[in-house]
Amino acid sequence: MRRFNLTVFTWFLAFFGRPRRAFVLRGLPAVVCAACFGLPGVGHAQATFIGLGTLPGCYDSIAYGVSADGWMVVGRSEPAGAFRWTTATGMLGLGHLPGSSSSEADAVSADGSVAVGYDRGIDGDTVVRWTLGNGISSLGFAGEARDVSADGSVVVGERYSDTTEAFRWTSDAGAMGLGFLPGGIYSYALGVSADGSTIVGGASTAERADDAFRWTSGAGMVSLVTLPGVWDSEAFAASADGSVIVGYATDQEAGTQAFRWTASEGMVLLGTPIGVIGETIAYAVSADGSVIVGESSDYSARVDDAFIWDPVHGMRLLKDVLVEDYGLDLTGWELQWARGISGDGRTIVGNGVNPSGQVEAWIALLSPLGPRPQCSDGIDNDGDGFIDYPNDPGCASPTSPTESPACQDGIDNDGDGGIDFDGGASTNHGLALGPRDVNCVGQPSRDYESLTPTCGLGAELAIVVPLLMALRRRRRLSGGR
Repeated sequence: MRRFNLTVFTWFLAFFGRPRRAFVLRGLPAVVCAACFGLPGVGHAQATFIGLGTLPGCYDSIAYGVSADGWMVVGRSEPAGAFRWTTATGMLGLGHLPGSSSSEADAVSADGSVAVGYDRGIDGDTVVRWTLGNGISSLGFAGEARDVSADGSVVVGERYSDTTEAFRWTSDAGAMGLGFLPGGIYSYALGVSADGSTIVGGASTAERADDAFRWTSGAGMVSLVTLPGVWDSEAFAASADGSVIVGYATDQEAGTQAFRWTASEGMVLLGTPIGVIGETIAYAVSADGSVIVGESSDYSARVDDAFIWDPVHGMRLLKDVLVEDYGLDLTGWELQWARGISGDGRTIVGNGVNPSGQVEAWIALLSPLGPRPQCSDGIDNDGDGFIDYPNDPGCASPTSPTESPACQDGIDNDGDGGIDFDGGASTNHGLALGPRDVNCVGQPSRDYESLTPTCGLGAELAIVVPLLMALRRRRRLSGGR
């Protein structure tokens, strides 16, 4: 997003003065407000619910993870295997290794460029990693990857050898076993913090079935069980900095309940939604640890329902929130599990049963998604035959907003007489269209030709100023209201 130009804002105040009440710009293109004012939308955001469908020839789909920005969903569609889904591309298969029968994607990096999971072959499961540029690749050992850090560099899961052991993998160090809890004989990692420093999961002990654990390089593997009577527990996810951990704990009196752990409060059970007699499991948590989602099982009704928890409202059934708070019509849908959540806690993914009785992955957007950067939307936006970073030469990174940046689009965008990094030659069969733009020389992927990335006094004002003049006239005609 380009920065808001203070000159434009000054002119705005000069025309209108400081607003005395809220107003709506009616009939104006939203892109004008977004590009040159950078203002967020006003008013209540309507939620959206989407069933993700299945891969061709498949009979179900399950979503396991969503990118931190809320744009890419990963999971499994049987019998084909792993998929990725975006609003732009729909559901696409991620493929599997030669000779294998299926695969599963369990987690995805913050920008959607890296997914991890496992590939199922004749000899068992192999840990795999997908990238937008290179497709699927084996990490070289048996096991299952369960989560990945925000930048895609740290992969965690369980490694199979003589026993099952939690691992942490990086391209430099390879797979490192995380060990076991005292008296235990196996361990498995289920989640990792965004920065890759904190790993959570479950491990056997001498006293209990499994203990939820937290692993850091400084402290090693440490049990999270702080409540008396807990005999089984697992940790599934951690907040961005690892300070909040969620999962489930089974107590002889309370049964199985979702928990939220912090260093100051220890393990706190979150209970069940109002009216539910049964158990709950927390699967995912927002970046700041304030929103938790998971699964609620009602023993009396014999149904599973996705839940959402926050400190203000407590635990609620997600379907009730979407229907009662946001007015969505989910007739016929059963939302069984919520398995992933975006960093801001506004995008939730999971699986359920659709009105046709088919198991289907879904995504719930509690606020609209902004535009996806062209360099990671799965589309050849500039028609050059290349898609996204790192394949498209116009993409400096997955977050680059356009595949045809201003410094190589063949246009003098800032009106200074210079065109692109090469005078526009790359867009005109090698023949320069004019002199090179001094601000683009050596920077072909730069997305602005002006010295600074602001809405300057050029094309943007040519659009905005007449609109402001018209609004000012309307204000005068209405008596200044």
